[in-house]
Amino acid sequence: MILTEIQLNGVRRFTSPIKLEGLGPGLNILALPNESGKSTLLLALRAALMWRHSSGGEQIKSLASYGGSEPHIILRFMWGSVPCAFEKRFLKKKGARLLMGGEQYQGDEAEEKIRNLLGLNDLINKNSVATGLWSALLVPQGESQYLPELTDAGYTSIRSCLDQGSGSVAPAGGGKAALLLSRVREKLSPLLTEKKGEPTGGYKQALQKEAELTERFEQLKANRLRLADDLTALERDRRVLRDLENPERRAEAKSQLEQVRQERDRVSQFALKEKEVLAGVRLAEGVYESLKAERLRRCENRDRQKELSEQMQSAQQQLAQLRDHARHAQDKLTEAGNKRKKAHEQYERSDRRNKSITRQRLLEQDQEALKSDRTVLHRLEQASAVWRQAQAAFKACRVDQKAVDALRKAERNCDKLQLQMEAQAPSVSLHLLPEAADRVTVNGSLCSESTFKVLEQTRIEIEGVGALSITPALQEQQGAQACWHDAKKQLEQALQKVGCSTMAEAEQAFDIYRQTKAEQDAAQRAVLSCLPENRQSTDQVSAVIASYQEQIADKEATLRQRSAELTTEQATLFAEGEILQVAESDLEVEQALSVFREAQREEEDKVAVLKSIQSDETQKAADVSELGRALERARHEEETAQKHKTDAALEAESAQAELSLKDAQSKKETLAQEMAAEARSLSDLEGDIRRREEALSAQDGRIRGLHGDVRACEERVRQAEGEGLDEQIAETERLIKQAEHECRGYARESAALTLLKQTLEAVEQEQTERYLAPLVKVMQPAFSTVFPDMTLSLDASFGVQAITRRQTEQFSDLSMGTREQIAVLARLGFAQLLHQQQGKSLLVLDDALSFSDKQRRERLFEVLTDAARHFQILILTCRDDILSELGGHTLHLRPCEEMAELRV
Repeated sequence: MILTEIQLNGVRRFTSPIKLEGLGPGLNILALPNESGKSTLLLALRAALMWRHSSGGEQIKSLASYGGSEPHIILRFMWGSVPCAFEKRFLKKKGARLLMGGEQYQGDEAEEKIRNLLGLNDLINKNSVATGLWSALLVPQGESQYLPELTDAGYTSIRSCLDQGSGSVAPAGGGKAALLLSRVREKLSPLLTEKKGEPTGGYKQALQKEAELTERFEQLKANRLRLADDLTALERDRRVLRDLENPERRAEAKSQLEQVRQERDRVSQFALKEKEVLAGVRLAEGVYESLKAERLRRCENRDRQKELSEQMQSAQQQLAQLRDHARHAQDKLTEAGNKRKKAHEQYERSDRRNKSITRQRLLEQDQEALKSDRTVLHRLEQASAVWRQAQAAFKACRVDQKAVDALRKAERNCDKLQLQMEAQAPSVSLHLLPEAADRVTVNGSLCSESTFKVLEQTRIEIEGVGALSITPALQEQQGAQACWHDAKKQLEQALQKVGCSTMAEAEQAFDIYRQTKAEQDAAQRAVLSCLPENRQSTDQVSAVIASYQEQIADKEATLRQRSAELTTEQATLFAEGEILQVAESDLEVEQALSVFREAQREEEDKVAVLKSIQSDETQKAADVSELGRALERARHEEETAQKHKTDAALEAESAQAELSLKDAQSKKETLAQEMAAEARSLSDLEGDIRRREEALSAQDGRIRGLHGDVRACEERVRQAEGEGLDEQIAETERLIKQAEHECRGYARESAALTLLKQTLEAVEQEQTERYLAPLVKVMQPAFSTVFPDMTLSLDASFGVQAITRRQTEQFSDLSMGTREQIAVLARLGFAQLLHQQQGKSLLVLDDALSFSDKQRRERLFEVLTDAARHFQILILTCRDDILSELGGHTLHLRPCEEMAELRV
């Protein structure tokens, strides 16, 4: 089977028809960027080969395009030398059609035929998807990293291929050995799980029952131990309760507590006295310190009054000096202001004279510009008049390029038809004597030629002799002659349309047309040259002329007004005698401006000096005022203090407070000596009382708790004695022995079956290795190319179990890249086996070998290239560099207008 073309439409991202071109025998490579549709293409191929057209599950619905159109797939391939085409539609317009040479199959018959061709017959699962070895050969993106997971149908396909090549050798998995192993597994499955070999079913229930009985037995023994503990605890609690409730011990504890309380009361009296004495000491200290502070404040106030008085005198002297400076600065400022005013007046006079001269000069310039505008307007008006005359002459011309071309074409057609007529018409030759030339006429005209063609009915008259009529053949009249007449008529009509009678006149009119057009273009260029750059259009000539005229009128009015104003101003200046030349006026203005600015700067400096002095004066006045208020406050404070208490009374009160402080300190020392004689402090006594009260309270609580414990313990003992623990323990021991006997029976049976299963599996493995020899033989060369000195081991499921290089390595222990390479080689081996035994195979890899290094990838490419000599291989990749490394057919995915219709 060699795929030659794939077309699809309505499959996921392909909402319009698309075609895969370039397919051929051997190696085929489709290199496209990610998300270009490579995986969708492979999915469509799997759907066409392996999914029934009548399917309608979620898998088929997910195949539909994102735009909602229904999947439509066409495969073209060669089966041997027979060209084939297979079409399949899904969902609403579902259907299938297969063309093989001249044969055609429809619907289920087409499905049956394609399954028979590919060896997929009777391998349809419950989802209407064909299974078998082909599912391992169409490898989607991401699955190349794992070994193919073969279904039962896949195993059947491989076994079928191996049976064809193994002759009489039958594996242990078939026949009686397989049946026996199957029965052993069936009997073992109710006892042990298949994967982990753990108990299940009745065996598991027996073990659980044994565990539950053992747990109950241990619980009963624990209950019996707890009963013994309860009896012991009951006796202990009763003894402790009797001790705690002894009346003599409780009376003694209460008596000791009362003694401690009395001692605490005595010590607390000392504490009250101590508080009273300490309060007296603090009061005496406060009075003494307050009087002492008052004396200190009065001394400080007097010193401050003296200092403030001195500072105020100094500030007043400085304020008087600042006021003198301010008056002097004000005089300077007035003088500078007068000087600035004079300089400004001089500058204004000079500037007025200069501006008058400048306006005179600008007026003269504007007058010159007005003359220039008038010249431009005159040129534009003349050029516009010439252009309009040329334009009118040009429009009057009726023979333009188009008309003359039509006339020339009609003339050439007429000449051509005339030549054709002349070629077909008969010729008449007349040989006339000189004296007879005036006597012979042709169609009423003197004969000017000795030989001419008869194009129409011709009458030759000979004076004194008679007339001769020559008529051309009827066929000629109806043929070329009719066309010639029509052409002549069309030429005459065209000449009449342009007002000419002959072609010479038309050619002369056309020469006039060209000359007029050239004159019009020259006049137009002249007009455009006079227009402004922003209005380069002949449509705006009138508007520009009107605009120029309006501007010139406005300028003339403005200049007349300015000239009148300037004349009045100059008359005033002449009267004052201040008119100067332009250069002298400019110099005078600059000098006057310089003097004015110098006077202005001088005035600004004087203003700054005055402001600084005034600011200092204001600040100094504020300082004098603040010092006066502070001095007044200090004096008022001293007067108020003297009114309240004189210095003599303050000294007397201070002496009395010092004596009271010494007396309070003496009482404090005496009380401290009395308190030192006591054995314990008040805090110690309070703590001792608290501990004794808590001990009595705890003892009462413990008594209450023990009463509760005794009642609870007595209840548990009565309940345990009523349940009959010994009888329950004996019954549980009997049931445990029965469960142990049942578990031993299950264990013996499972052990025997497990040993038998292991023996049969060992025999099956040995036979399988011999049975798998052809598959290993097919796969080993490719593996040796990629992994030199490596031996391959397969398991009974046709999967790669291990590889042996220097040592044996399990497949699951290998790196990701090595596992992917082995998985690709395993699929290649399946494809080779299918090709050798059935002559049909196809391998498709989507973005495989992504984890391979460059050296391994080159070896794998060698293997793929060698295998492609026997069957077709299709590689889908996003890497362009693989094209140069692999070679083969380069495929292209191109859009097409519509799906090609299948024809027998």
